[in-house]
Amino acid sequence: YPRIEGYQAFLDVFQTNPSQANKNRYDVTILVNGLPLVQVELKRRGLEMKEAFNQTLRYIRHSYSSGHGLFQYIQLYVISNGVNTKYYVNNRLTSLSYKQTFYWSDNENNKISFENMEYKPSNPL
Repeated sequence: YPRIEGYQAFLDVFQTNPSQANKNRYDVTILVNGLPLVQVELKRRGLEMKEAFNQTLRYIRHSYSSGHGLFQYIQLYVISNGVNTKYYVNNRLTSLSYKQTFYWSDNENNKISFENMEYKPSNPL
């Protein structure tokens, strides 16, 4: 696992299912010091990004906002359809809107798209 300034980062890459009653299966959860801080929702290529956004809203309604459990500590949501990736913060003060999602961008504020990127594996150490 990568080290970040003295902390060890763990990535939970299996689908978690903390609530059997709601039958929710979260795609990727990133834990920091054991707390789930980032939730990633992945959709297959070609689907609308809004589908991933709406699914995270269902998770918030049915699971996260139940008032108990560790998933109430999620700070950042990431949604992707294999081509584009957007993010938004967990804002409990106002209702979430798709307009509050943002594309990843480079230093010049150009949108980053994975559609035309070529995979180049790194050399092992």
